[in-house]
Amino acid sequence: MIAGQGIFTKIKFKDGKFPKYSRPYLIVNVKSQDTIDVINVSSTEGKEHKLLFPDNYPLSIFNPPFKKHSFVKLDSLCTINLSEISYTLLHNGECLNESDLKIIQEKLQ
Repeated sequence: MIAGQGIFTKIKFKDGKFPKYSRPYLIVNVKSQDTIDVINVSSTEGKEHKLLFPDNYPLSIFNPPFKKHSFVKLDSLCTINLSEISYTLLHNGECLNESDLKIIQEKLQ
């Protein structure tokens, strides 16, 4: 695992509930072999108004690792242990473009 890769999994929301289906997440930091920091990724389709929120950042080049025009939710940062979830690595492990990743990591600090 490396920062910039996307995964598809189910992770508890901030309110403690699990989503009904797997969702895409962006790896923003690798803390150890088993522990990573991720943020939610959402498609912009039908949610263009959400790009006006300061905690949402639109990806300038979304593919790879995501299939649709997307934005990340900067207020969704969470740390997960990979041994506790089942996940799929997106787009054969290809990473998000470096410029978007750097901006996201800076905004998270």
